[in-house]
Amino acid sequence: MPQVLVPDKIEELSIASTTSISFPSSIVTIGGQQYRNSSTLTCDLSTTGANGLDTGSLASDSTYFVYAVVSSGSMAIVASLNPDTTGPTGFSVWKLIGAFGTKPGAAEVDFIYSIYGQHGKPKNDIQGRAIYDDLASAPTVGTQNYIINGGFDFWQRGTDSGSVTSSGWQYQADRWRFYTSAGGGGTGSISRQTLTPGDISSNSQYYLRWDQTVAVTASSPALQIPIEDVRTLAGKTITLSFWAKQSGSEEFKVYTKQDFGSGGSSNVFSSIPTFTPSTSWQQFSFTWDIPDLSGKTIGTDSNFAITFGTDGLGTFTIDIADVMLNEGPIAAPFQRAGGTIGGELALCQRYYQRIEDNAIIGHCPRVNIRGASTSVVNVWYSSIVPFRSVPTYSQSATSSFAIYPTSGTTGVNVSGRPAANIELLSCGDVAWNYETLSGIVGGQAYSLFLSSAVMALDAEF
Repeated sequence: MPQVLVPDKIEELSIASTTSISFPSSIVTIGGQQYRNSSTLTCDLSTTGANGLDTGSLASDSTYFVYAVVSSGSMAIVASLNPDTTGPTGFSVWKLIGAFGTKPGAAEVDFIYSIYGQHGKPKNDIQGRAIYDDLASAPTVGTQNYIINGGFDFWQRGTDSGSVTSSGWQYQADRWRFYTSAGGGGTGSISRQTLTPGDISSNSQYYLRWDQTVAVTASSPALQIPIEDVRTLAGKTITLSFWAKQSGSEEFKVYTKQDFGSGGSSNVFSSIPTFTPSTSWQQFSFTWDIPDLSGKTIGTDSNFAITFGTDGLGTFTIDIADVMLNEGPIAAPFQRAGGTIGGELALCQRYYQRIEDNAIIGHCPRVNIRGASTSVVNVWYSSIVPFRSVPTYSQSATSSFAIYPTSGTTGVNVSGRPAANIELLSCGDVAWNYETLSGIVGGQAYSLFLSSAVMALDAEF
């Protein structure tokens, strides 16, 4: 009979002595199998193996990661200098549950941090600090995700980009942009795929597939998410974590960029670690110390970006899921930046909103139009959430994109008309004009009617 999983219940680590730590009775999923320790486990840091160090001797002034592992069919804990991307030496499956630091000049436990709080719940920024009696401060490990749409839930532009050869940035998944032909000659696509329950440790539904089908001739392609405002996480220690797999053996890279915007200082890049996913899902994490902003000038549209790329010029297919960026030296469990599905969508709509035809009523209740003269109408769009900045306007229509007077049946075609004098109002709504029309009645109210048409407002970087 297959195992029936119940929610994990991961309790807090504690310091048992200067050379040992304790882990209370908990329920932990490790490598897809659930384990329970009925009594407290003690990790003796003077020994090696299960319930000890993975290898070597306890060192002073060092950070150790604490893992739940499987040994002889049962759960144990082990401490290791290896980060979660590598895992503890000598164990094939593991789950990161915390970390501890040793004292400068002494091989003794100085502080301890548990990823999970009381009763197994992930901690928030304030609770997520390990403090014991003589500890003045401890590493802060935030659980806020600074990556919007890190679970790839929203694809307002469509769930498949199709074959793309552009050397410029193109958005597909909300907030995520890519290019496939930086140096010319390349072709690729971005698409949404569905996870099978149990593929990764979270309950996320989707992942992103980046498929480079035709190799570039120079300058590798890239996938990037810009985070609003270069001040974000400046001067902080941050950790990026994500799940990935690929069909081949390509080596990928990931790095941060402080972009000071138009009129600002030159970009500042982080170190560039590499990773090589296998053909099965595995989790990676990387930690950086982000420079502060001393002496820098911040221009317009500044941002802090995370970029995935490859130094190779070949073809590849890589799948990426659950991208999490949190403050602190340890990867926090994945959560959506908006907390809920609805909150995540609202964050995405700060940067992009889209109106499509309604097969039932046809007209767009969020768009209010009034005739300004015989050839101009004023348009007021009631935003779902306020935009980040003045958006760019675009439309596409294969059938009808027209305005109709509320008291008549004769429409005026506005297909292909640009949005003149577009502006972002103080209330967060957007206004513009359609001009050089004919047959408009000044003061008349109109409705926008779409059929096989799309209107989009884009405030992305």
